[in-house]
Amino acid sequence: MRCTGAEVERARLERLFTLIGMNWAVLMSNYKNLHFTQQVIGFGTGVVPMLALAPKLFSGEVGLGAMMQAQTAYLSTALALGWITNNYKALALWSSVTRRLIGLNRSLDELEQKGIDVHTDDASMVRAQGLKLNLPSGQHLNDVGQLEITQGTRMLVRGPSGVGKSTLLRAIAGLWPHGSGGIYIPQSARMMFVPQKSYIPLGTLKEALTYPAPAGQFDDAECVQVLNDCLLPHLATRLHAATAWSQQLSGGEQQRLAFARVLLARPDIVFLDEATSALDNASEATLYDLIRERLPKTTVVSVAHRTTLDRHHDECLELHLHGGSRTVPLNASS
Repeated sequence: MRCTGAEVERARLERLFTLIGMNWAVLMSNYKNLHFTQQVIGFGTGVVPMLALAPKLFSGEVGLGAMMQAQTAYLSTALALGWITNNYKALALWSSVTRRLIGLNRSLDELEQKGIDVHTDDASMVRAQGLKLNLPSGQHLNDVGQLEITQGTRMLVRGPSGVGKSTLLRAIAGLWPHGSGGIYIPQSARMMFVPQKSYIPLGTLKEALTYPAPAGQFDDAECVQVLNDCLLPHLATRLHAATAWSQQLSGGEQQRLAFARVLLARPDIVFLDEATSALDNASEATLYDLIRERLPKTTVVSVAHRTTLDRHHDECLELHLHGGSRTVPLNASS
């Protein structure tokens, strides 16, 4: 019997909604029992003292006033004893909130493990000393050791999957504290990180193109020029069109748009993490040539598996699966 993806997803959702229904049924049953108990206690509070004193009232041993006093005393005692029952719902809510807050405070009070330290200095290069990358679980990922990326260098980071290439870029950005060692970046350097799929905000194409800078910082002619240069001439006439561009553009168009952002931003250091994975070799070469021509002093660090990128870089940082790294020169084209 052959099942389609829709049938599998429907069965999975039915299982999940069945669990939701079972949980709701248990919750409603508990609420029913609670309210039933509260109603019985409330009804009994008014009836029990009257039934207990009715024979004495009819025999003349007590008067109506004494019976009312006894009923009031019984009511006060019953309400005091039934406080937990009447406030059980609120107590359960307070208990759950308190447990969550206690867990939050415990997590905040725990001493954070010393991780990768990112510092700024007056040097003109990105460098690392004794850099070790770990997973959040503490498992060792890679020993990068010493690393120096001088200004204007074009470095390619290469290695098998899972070796820590993208993690290295996150560590330089200060987004990955798991590990040890130190990273030093130039204090005045403007850095830009371009992932495989860049964030594209809602709004006009110009706002998506100039992000994170405001659209008014660049004139239309400059934006049209970079769109044409980055192989997006069909979008040049839609600069002020507003739509969900992340859904309108293909993966390759989004990556070309990211390169156009780099040309506009003109960063001192740009990190490209599989930024051309959706492009053909010719488009990839055109975009890298544009960066070399327009931004000759910009430091470029690329993460990629393709060997076609060798000619666009000066050196290669090879990360090994069992730890360790080495830097080898490449025959980059001029």
